[in-house]
Amino acid sequence: MGNEYNFHDLLDLIILSKNIKINYICSLKLVHLYIKTYIYNNFLSFIIFMTTSNPLVSVIIPVYNTESFLDSCLWSVVQQTYKELEIIIVNDGSTDRSEDIINKYRKLDTRIIYIYQKNKGLPSARRTGVDIASGKYIQHLDSDDCLLKDAIESLVCRAESSGADIVNARFIFAYPKDKKKNELAPFTDFKEITGIQCLKYSFSNLVFWSVWSNFQKRSLYLENSIILVPDISYGEDAILMSQLFLYAHKVVFLDKPILLYNRHVDAMSHISSLTDKKYEEFKRFPLWIKDFLESKQVFSEVEKEFTFLEINNFWVEIMFRKLERVDLLMPALLAKLKQYPDLKKMLSRRKRKLFRYYKFSPLLGKWYLNKCIAKGKL
Repeated sequence: MGNEYNFHDLLDLIILSKNIKINYICSLKLVHLYIKTYIYNNFLSFIIFMTTSNPLVSVIIPVYNTESFLDSCLWSVVQQTYKELEIIIVNDGSTDRSEDIINKYRKLDTRIIYIYQKNKGLPSARRTGVDIASGKYIQHLDSDDCLLKDAIESLVCRAESSGADIVNARFIFAYPKDKKKNELAPFTDFKEITGIQCLKYSFSNLVFWSVWSNFQKRSLYLENSIILVPDISYGEDAILMSQLFLYAHKVVFLDKPILLYNRHVDAMSHISSLTDKKYEEFKRFPLWIKDFLESKQVFSEVEKEFTFLEINNFWVEIMFRKLERVDLLMPALLAKLKQYPDLKKMLSRRKRKLFRYYKFSPLLGKWYLNKCIAKGKL
């Protein structure tokens, strides 16, 4: 591709040219060279994208009682700048006005494929969509979220130019009732990694494993036995993406937001929505992932990072005030931290302190935990 120039190297060259009294025109030529290189590198993928045929993308939207958000969601899809879409809407037995909204869009856009099924849960609805999809790529979309207008175009461009199996993209945390709170999700910048490395990143909270922020080749489903566990909705995206990451040869990053992820009181991630049923699912999904990775004989490769997932889930239970398993889980977690001491660096000071107190004395650990909860620090 030719020589590439780092911006800071360029500045050093300009400063050097000034110090040794090379004329001003020479410095301008260096700047011009940098700009030409920058444009070439960043527009190469766009040129490749424009000179190849546009592959079909299957957008899969499970719907269940989201009438307040569904109109905006579907509008964001039909208005995409990328037109080679099949829009698969799976109505999972909604009892509100969702079907009326869907029918309105069916009249507007012939690309929509509509399926109604009795309520079976989110994993089953996703599976229904995947099974009838015919696109080269799959973009999952929850019916209370919205794609940004050029999302699919950007994803296809990145996927086609890189030959990646999965494109991991940025998104925006959106607050419908207070848009001033909207913020770009944090990210880990990487150009290209293996699927198993991305799996490690996801366990370590360095990559989001939400299905809608990971643009996928449909061949991952066709060539592998991908399982969507029907009775686990809380954590279903972790179960699905753990499998897809493992089977992916190449994962690339798109440093551009593609979606508004709406945070609202009815969302599964909201603290008030953790029912007893969801809590049981929350406890089960890491066990399912561990069993799956052991069956593929790769768990030893990711055990350290999986330990961080276990620690993180432990803190989620505390956040939801599910404290009955603290004494049960703490000894195993302390043993894992002893096995992988560098994981402590990834913990906050308060979390390290709690583990230290529990290690010294479970009674002291309980006292500190209750103190932090009483002061609203956990």
